[in-house]
Amino acid sequence: MVQRQQIHEYLDNYLAISDVEDTCVNGLQVEGSEDVRTLGVAVDAGLSIFDQAIAERVDFLITHHGHFWHSANPSLTGWKKKRIELLLENDISLYAAHLPLDRHPEVGNNALLLKLLGTDAHKEFFPHAGALIGKIGRLPSPTPLGAITEQLENQLNTQCLPVGDPETAITTVAAVSGGGSYGAFYSALEAGVDLLLTGDTIEIYHSARDSGLNVIFAGHHATETLGIRSLGRHLAKKFDLPVKELRHPTGL
Repeated sequence: MVQRQQIHEYLDNYLAISDVEDTCVNGLQVEGSEDVRTLGVAVDAGLSIFDQAIAERVDFLITHHGHFWHSANPSLTGWKKKRIELLLENDISLYAAHLPLDRHPEVGNNALLLKLLGTDAHKEFFPHAGALIGKIGRLPSPTPLGAITEQLENQLNTQCLPVGDPETAITTVAAVSGGGSYGAFYSALEAGVDLLLTGDTIEIYHSARDSGLNVIFAGHHATETLGIRSLGRHLAKKFDLPVKELRHPTGL
């Protein structure tokens, strides 16, 4: 058993949540039991995830996409009230780590996407929200775009949408999980990489084709499963607690 405050403070420091501006309210969003016996991790906050947390007797739940966002009305009414009520009634804490988890050098989504392809991140790029969010890595040897696409589909259990000739040899990869946006595309283009690996599809087909930048859209949810899972393993070792991975793939 570990105290909630101990886990909360450790996450704040380990993830450096104050180092980046964000649309998500990062940190402890809902305060539950003081005593934590079981941790839970998930990509998204939501009723289906909370139901799983209750079934698994989770005391402290960590999600990449939390409940509270700076752009949202904070009023607890309707579906938003039901969410928070469910957590409070079952004494479950909710902790959110959005961009801090994307950019983390060890358990971050972008670093882990590159590691999945057999390379370590050696450079940061894509200035966003007061910090560099993306990672750039170099493959051990030139690899066809089609082979990278197939590997990602198998490893992430997703359906990729590649832009580029599948026979094109790829050496350098820029990773921006989730919603890469036009900002990520142009930052990758400026960095001179061969491939941008991201989640959400954006209408850049002709820009990518004409510029020569290959792109793989691997799904917002799928590209953000690695970080929260790795964070769970890290916390399990740190606090000697069981960690439950709660899943509800969206296909998006």
